[in-house]
Amino acid sequence: VDGGYAGVAGINRDARDIVNTPTILSGDIGAAGDNSDNSYHIMTAGSPTAGTTLDGLTFTAANAYPWSYSIANQGGGVYCSGGTLAINNCTFTNNAASGGGGVYFNTAAGSIDNCTFTGNSSYTGNYSGGAIGSSRSTITVTGSDFTSNTSFIGGGAISGGSLDIDGCSFSSNNGEAGAIEPDGATTVANSIFAHNTSRSYGGAIALIGSTDASMSVAGCTFLQNHAGYYGGAIGGFAGAPVSITTCIFDGNSGTDGGALRIAPLSAAPITCTD
Repeated sequence: VDGGYAGVAGINRDARDIVNTPTILSGDIGAAGDNSDNSYHIMTAGSPTAGTTLDGLTFTAANAYPWSYSIANQGGGVYCSGGTLAINNCTFTNNAASGGGGVYFNTAAGSIDNCTFTGNSSYTGNYSGGAIGSSRSTITVTGSDFTSNTSFIGGGAISGGSLDIDGCSFSSNNGEAGAIEPDGATTVANSIFAHNTSRSYGGAIALIGSTDASMSVAGCTFLQNHAGYYGGAIGGFAGAPVSITTCIFDGNSGTDGGALRIAPLSAAPITCTD
């Protein structure tokens, strides 16, 4: 599904311009401005086949209410169950759900490229994630921005799954973990984390202690993130190997470990270099 076409009113209906002719999919289908009657999901994808892509769309004002742990209340903007889904050049703004206010992947393979997530929220759901939530899924995220997303449980931006993150920006997100809290093997590279806040541990990145959740963080910058308890930038429990390489930490804060506070739960190594 592609957006950004001007349609019959445009000079060239085949020319895409997602900035000047945005395709906006809104969940505000009832009384204008009253989110209690908004759509639970703007789009659902059931076992999409490889090559299925959403490109150049804006998702806004979904509200998967009432809050519950039910799968029906996950994924306000997009809910993907099974299969493989690519989301490129899309914007998710002001969506809400129990888990994954913007997007939720359930036992799926997802990729996110050059997308923007702003002001999305989640509450109560397993692996919540204000912007992206997932369960038993693998997600690749590249060149995307996450700003002012919130979550009651998990990461203010992303929760759950095995993550491969490269070239992303996370700023002013807030949650049980400030920005991300994966539960599977995760790689984070060449990304910026600034002004994120955790109510618990891991102002930017939280480790939950799973033996499946190895983590590699390389070439990242952590600026003025805060944790209510410990690990102002990266904090939590390491049940699998953790590697932190060539990163910059500046102005982060927490009650224990302004930059890092990682407690090993096994003999898994924790290494910091450069």
